[in-house]
Amino acid sequence: MRYLLHVVSRNPTVALNLPYYSTVKVDFFSILEALQDSLNPLLYSLNFMLDIILSKTGLLIPPDLIPDLKIEKKTYKKNDIITREGQIEKYAYALREGCVKVTFNHNDTSFILGFWFKGDMFSSLVSFLEQSPSRTNIIALTETEVERVDYTQIQKYYKQYHMVSEVGRKVIEHQFILKANRELEMLSKTAEERYMELIEQSGHLILDQPVKEIASYLGIHPESLSRIRRRIKQQMQMK
Repeated sequence: MRYLLHVVSRNPTVALNLPYYSTVKVDFFSILEALQDSLNPLLYSLNFMLDIILSKTGLLIPPDLIPDLKIEKKTYKKNDIITREGQIEKYAYALREGCVKVTFNHNDTSFILGFWFKGDMFSSLVSFLEQSPSRTNIIALTETEVERVDYTQIQKYYKQYHMVSEVGRKVIEHQFILKANRELEMLSKTAEERYMELIEQSGHLILDQPVKEIASYLGIHPESLSRIRRRIKQQMQMK
């Protein structure tokens, strides 16, 4: 499969002789094949976070557009709290390795709102956007490595570069689409279908998590998930 994306340049000599800050839809792989010798290497050897943004939004930001961007790499141990309820979210994250969960506590019950895996972007989004206390916790489920960029930097570049603002809008749209699709899948797919998709998305990391937590995310009782697991195991043994 070949992907269309936008190539953006502030320098007419950098990308395709386009006008200042212009964009055009092109075939990414064709550009790399045809222009690899002449393109600035930074354009096709992207920072991990910029690469993830490209995959989620189809927008390619040349690193030389934001040369002083400070992206911090950080490692969390299993069960470390990345963002705590009541804390104001200061970072947007890209997940390099590992797995995290998002929880919401209500009436002494902890609900699992989501899991994020390698290649995902995450944050306590409402808290990040509003700079208000988070109502959720984000917790590392395994040894987890992330890249993160802080809110102040992002706001600075929003004001300086229209393209960065456009990327921010696309990232928020992507997160909204994920949320809307999950809500529809809760109504249109069986718990077993959603469980199998979760296994596929996680690279089987989710299998190491407690049944109670996975069941909470799927919106079913732990006993129901245990029956699903037994049925899947029996089906695999019959093949």
